[in-house]
Amino acid sequence: MKHVIIVLGLFLSIQFLSAQDKKLRVAVFDPTSASTSIDEGTKEAVREVISEVFVNTGKYSMVERAMLQSVMKEQSLSNTDAFDESKAAELGKMAGANQIVVSVITVVGGNSYGISIKIIDVITTHIEQQKMVRNLRSLNELLDAAESATAELLGVDIHSGGGGGSGSGSWIFGKKTETKPANPTPTPTPTPTPTPTPTPVPQPAPVTPVVTPQHQPQPAGGDVTLYFAGSSVGKNPTAKIYVDGTYIGAGTLHQGFSVSFSASHGGNHTVKIEWDGVVSTKDYKINTSAKKQFIFEYIKGGFGYEFVLKK
Repeated sequence: MKHVIIVLGLFLSIQFLSAQDKKLRVAVFDPTSASTSIDEGTKEAVREVISEVFVNTGKYSMVERAMLQSVMKEQSLSNTDAFDESKAAELGKMAGANQIVVSVITVVGGNSYGISIKIIDVITTHIEQQKMVRNLRSLNELLDAAESATAELLGVDIHSGGGGGSGSGSWIFGKKTETKPANPTPTPTPTPTPTPTPTPVPQPAPVTPVVTPQHQPQPAGGDVTLYFAGSSVGKNPTAKIYVDGTYIGAGTLHQGFSVSFSASHGGNHTVKIEWDGVVSTKDYKINTSAKKQFIFEYIKGGFGYEFVLKK
């Protein structure tokens, strides 16, 4: 029984490979055009339409465009060079094709299009079949014509089917949209996908204030000390210090004082100074990863008293 199964499997495999071998290999080249109004997107859409008709017959296997491009690159050729039919046939043969398809798009007067499609044998380089369509008034008509002309060359009816055919359609950006029949079956409304709740981003821990006496040695780790020195004329204001919005200490400047705080993270911190109830309009930036001691000097400026961070 085991031998029978093995023999049957080999037979089916051989039959499948035999069926594959019967398919003609076809290479479809990008269309060419002397008009600059036909862009690469339109050419690509026409090529895809022609390839689609070949594939849907089930009788052909297609040479991938990447394979054609690779062969052309090896031969230092472009799509324009490949339009020479004998040269294109040689390229198709190198890519493993039995037949090639070349097409030319024409533009007359800026608003009338035409397309010519040829099927060429790579061995004889003879044109086996050719179809020309003219007087097309839009790019959509051009794409429809490429489809119908290719189907006519292959002897297939692209609109055949039960109930009098599948109806007409139009091409938009290289994809055909079929006209819906009367009384279509209503499409169920899709259930909306719930939006996932975003995961909250953890915030850094706040600065922990630690007030220390004057001249205390610099703490280790993430601690930072702010030294304040004052010189004024007839006034010794009391200053309050805030770091990242957190109050950390106060002192009278004529005595000189210092405060230190533990930085929970390295990098920049904002220092705000308030003296005699007046909040400074300046924010001072200190970087805890660069220095451990920062000195603020209190001076009397032309517009009142202010602090200066000494670098």
